[in-house]
Amino acid sequence: MGKRGPAPKPTELKKIAGNPGGYPLNEREPEFTTEKNMAPPAHLDALAKEEWARVAPDLESNGLLSIVDRAGLAAYCTAWSRWVQAESALDKIKALDKQFHGLVVKGSKGNLITNPLVRVASDAMELMVKTAQQFGMTPSSRSQIELDPAADENPFDNFTRPPATH
Repeated sequence: MGKRGPAPKPTELKKIAGNPGGYPLNEREPEFTTEKNMAPPAHLDALAKEEWARVAPDLESNGLLSIVDRAGLAAYCTAWSRWVQAESALDKIKALDKQFHGLVVKGSKGNLITNPLVRVASDAMELMVKTAQQFGMTPSSRSQIELDPAADENPFDNFTRPPATH
């Protein structure tokens, strides 16, 4: 049986947030190689690749994407693509089915059952949100993060900037 409770927040997110819980940070957490402009896996479909291109640069710039995170981000992007495709298919069915809006279909015995596309969309959305939370990509997970403006400053800039004139 696995660990109980919510998944722990990554140390990088805790550092960005200023460690609000005050618990000791894992100083021995493994650090993985980062890669600028990491390419999405080739097996992703066009919608998933578009989503990758939309979110990966912000994750990279905030230090939340390393090479080992590639599969997790690919899972998020795949779930995004499936969700969009299932919702689009349901929209097309809704236009044809005025009574149930495509949410139910006739089963093999003639009874009404939930349209399988509803389940596909729901499962994909659930996976997408869970994965997004791991990367700090939801409003609630992002609300825990406070960026330190001083961390963006390069100390070398003090020597290379022209003196301020008054």
